[in-house]
Amino acid sequence: MDDRATATHHRALLGAACPPLVLRVSKDLRRADLKPWKRLAHRVGLRAQARAYDKLIAMAPPAQAEIVAEMGVERDRLTVINNASLTRDSFDRLANARDAANRHHRGRNFLAVGRLAPQKNCGQLLDAFACIAKADDRLTIVGEGPLRDRLVRQAIRLGVGNKVFLPGYRTGIGNWLAHADAFILSSDFEGLGNVVVEALAAGVPIVATNCCVNMATLVEDAGLLVPTHDSSGLAQAMNAIAYVRVDIAAMRARARCFTIEVAAPQWHALFDGFRKADDAAI
Repeated sequence: MDDRATATHHRALLGAACPPLVLRVSKDLRRADLKPWKRLAHRVGLRAQARAYDKLIAMAPPAQAEIVAEMGVERDRLTVINNASLTRDSFDRLANARDAANRHHRGRNFLAVGRLAPQKNCGQLLDAFACIAKADDRLTIVGEGPLRDRLVRQAIRLGVGNKVFLPGYRTGIGNWLAHADAFILSSDFEGLGNVVVEALAAGVPIVATNCCVNMATLVEDAGLLVPTHDSSGLAQAMNAIAYVRVDIAAMRARARCFTIEVAAPQWHALFDGFRKADDAAI
């Protein structure tokens, strides 16, 4: 049963006794990757889903306008609570590991993190890397998924099989972020991009596709933003990122806004507001 059906079922079953229902919108709503008729059907479904909830939560401020446009939500039913991608401890570990790392190595060390699945478009990343890879450059893609064998074959076909490393799924990426020269996100669509927040906390220069409404704000002063489905643009940005001055202090300040220590009080205030409204109605 999907979220919309579950919410509608609760309202029908409980009637006036149904507690407030809250939906955190955690996916890209534009879905530019879909064909036009599928996008239309997607929007119709989103608008039907929105009607079942008392409050909708945007994971970052830029997502507000997208939720209003795609889901037809009134502003008074919309709240922003930044996604809790990190704890303060994990933030400190990422930042401290990066600051302590010795990054004097030959060549450029590019890092990507994500499931080896179509959404992440690692095939485009390999095409871009092959265009600009020099003798000592390397690309590490941390993650696992159904496209592993295809990506291995593609790297070999492109002549970079000995420069591309696929270590599989890992529970922590702090060591890779500490030693990377740039973090690369090649996704076709994302809800927020939690790994980008981790890269911000570490202070790693970022090259990212414009795969969600939040990405431009995340990458501001932190690197370069390129269109989706543009392997040439991605290659140019990867080649140029070493010469881009990033503001590490600003990056880390932004990442701190996505910690559970910031988000938890906001969630508490939201539900406490429901409680007070319910008490006042009695």
